[in-house]
Amino acid sequence: IYNMASGGFLGKDVTPANDRAVFGFLVYKTKSPVACQWAYIFDNILISAFTNGNFGYVFPSSSKSEGAVPSIYWEGVREGVKDYRYLKALEKVMSQAKNAGKAKEEIEKVEKILEEIKEKVPIMSKGYDIMNGSKMETLEPRTYDIWRWNLADATMKIQEKLK
Repeated sequence: IYNMASGGFLGKDVTPANDRAVFGFLVYKTKSPVACQWAYIFDNILISAFTNGNFGYVFPSSSKSEGAVPSIYWEGVREGVKDYRYLKALEKVMSQAKNAGKAKEEIEKVEKILEEIKEKVPIMSKGYDIMNGSKMETLEPRTYDIWRWNLADATMKIQEKLK
């Protein structure tokens, strides 16, 4: 399963937090081998016909030497990729601990946390309407920060048990 045509073109529900979810926790939840965006930058005229706004990830710079200028949506994607890396780091230390027969209690706690995250990660639901956007559920942006903090904390606790 590929997670495609999502993120920055979620119509009126586009937010940096939703991009973060799509490119991080949603990829983890769905076990997608890749997340990619079918459009990286939009022309204002073309995109406004569909969304009444511009949700491009980058914008042309006024200077040729600067290249593209990232948008706030691109920052959401970047945060999502970081979230995914935290998840994969945690999976790695959990695997090491299981193989070593250590940190059983911590691993049980983490597995419950991961299941809770998977349950709460928003998915585009209720269909997609190209003229009005998606019906994506939304979580508070702070939720993703809390999840990442918990993942990092769990990773360090398990690593400590491996010493």
